[in-house]
Amino acid sequence: MNGKVAFPSKVSGNWRARLGRLLCLGPAALVLGCSEAPDPEVTGISQLLLFNELAGDTRFTLDTGADGTQPIQSDGTWDVSCDVSIPGSPWMRLTRKDHAEVAQREPGIITNMFLRIWPESSPEVSVGAMLDDYYHVVGTCPVTFAAADGDPAAGTFSAENCDVATRFGDKGRLEFARFHVRDCNTEPYK
Repeated sequence: MNGKVAFPSKVSGNWRARLGRLLCLGPAALVLGCSEAPDPEVTGISQLLLFNELAGDTRFTLDTGADGTQPIQSDGTWDVSCDVSIPGSPWMRLTRKDHAEVAQREPGIITNMFLRIWPESSPEVSVGAMLDDYYHVVGTCPVTFAAADGDPAAGTFSAENCDVATRFGDKGRLEFARFHVRDCNTEPYK
């Protein structure tokens, strides 16, 4: 025995990654020159129509800015995440941190968008969108994810017309969703 403790590879890999992050947060960062991966960045736009016979149909939009051309990252307003580490199952999520206030102040805004391709049902995607405190719509829609040439951490999600519904049974339709993602996670979680 050489006195070393053996850890299973999943545990030791996870421990090494956490130790590396901890070292980069402390004074060792100055000496070792640690660098963190950049935050994911998303540009794009999505529209959703919610049907209501009594009040009339309502259109909701999520626009990252300038007709979907302005990039956003996680900051005080948005939480942005995306993952392309599992082949055939990429996902992305955009969430307004102040979604309740935005929904009251600016009706017609999608404050949360979740797109995920499931390998078993590809090319289907789970779509989730928070419209306000009451309306969270979900659906399974045709979608594509096109990886960017030469950049394994980037690509484009595209979803076309599909039916969605709220948890109260209200019907709606995702008219389209197009989002370009960069700096997504490419390492499988351990």
